[in-house]
Amino acid sequence: MHADDYRAHFVGEYLTAVELDGDVTVEITGTAGAELEDPETQKPRHKLVVSLRDRKSWVLSRTAADCLAALFGSLRSGWVGHRVTLYRDPDVRVGAEKVGGIRVRGCPELREPIILVVKLRRRKPQQITLIPTGTTGARTTAHALADAGITTAQLDAWLRATGRPTSTPDGLARSGAWLTPERIAEIRAHQETP
Repeated sequence: MHADDYRAHFVGEYLTAVELDGDVTVEITGTAGAELEDPETQKPRHKLVVSLRDRKSWVLSRTAADCLAALFGSLRSGWVGHRVTLYRDPDVRVGAEKVGGIRVRGCPELREPIILVVKLRRRKPQQITLIPTGTTGARTTAHALADAGITTAQLDAWLRATGRPTSTPDGLARSGAWLTPERIAEIRAHQETP
């Protein structure tokens, strides 16, 4: 979470960009339509809401919905069970105002990038490249630690010893691809050092 952004202190029922810090991979657990107030017109507007495992639900923008359709197909029931990597894009605009928003980076299941063109009303077509964010077997950092038999406390001790910030819930939910066999060996070696 971007704690320095004042909006981090006013988060609501749904996931917002200010709550993301770097790439975050999440699992889709459901989708539903909802009538939500449009921030520009203050009138109810039909939106697509995606439920996420261990996170708040996410209200999709049209661009995000097009990205998920490119990744998992146009039937939203087919999105359930898939993992997708999200990030905060500070350049997202609502009307003329730059407010930041949630974008789709790609997903761990991709084997190669997907390029799509999103066409929104009254806007120029936008080319988006969705990228592989790990291998099909890639798991979160928390899962990779568990697989290696390393506790969060052991990871934090190694992070502190190497001058890095300690783990956060967001960090543990991100891809564990950075935990290479060499890095795991370093963490284990640190535990054995008196």
